[in-house]
Amino acid sequence: MGPVIPDPALDWDLGPPRRWDPRHLVVAVAGVVTVIAVAVIVLQTRHAEAPSMPARVVAPSVALAAPTGHEGDGGYPVGFPQTEIGAASAAAAALEAAWTLDVGQAEQAAALYAPPDQREAAREGARDAVRGWRETLGLPPKAGFPPGRPCGRRRSASSGRSAPRTRCRSPSWCR
Repeated sequence: MGPVIPDPALDWDLGPPRRWDPRHLVVAVAGVVTVIAVAVIVLQTRHAEAPSMPARVVAPSVALAAPTGHEGDGGYPVGFPQTEIGAASAAAAALEAAWTLDVGQAEQAAALYAPPDQREAAREGARDAVRGWRETLGLPPKAGFPPGRPCGRRRSASSGRSAPRTRCRSPSWCR
């Protein structure tokens, strides 16, 4: 073997061994704890099984007050008791009566359930609402309904009594 020639490219001065620094240990431990925590969270969410059946949410039932009478061509319920349940029952009846595509019925219901000083505004609002719904559904603005099966009577949701109806609004009402 020949003489050893020092190569400047290989002359690495590593110097004296480094001293141990406790900050490096703290950073390493924090890193390991973070990685373990993330792994645990990911594994728990990945293996969480969805319930076999979704939980059924049942709304509480409320018994509405029965009206003392019916008024108008549509047989709208009137004469609810002057109580909180009576007020809720009257509101439910008014909402049910207002949900129609017939201008005459909407105006009659609006005038029936509105205070006397607001009846004309209620009629105008009913006309606008019916016009808007008919436009949305692609029906002629003032004409009647498309041909359908006549419906004799429907059940009022607020009173449970039958009320006359000339045309079905939907198949579920014709029973």
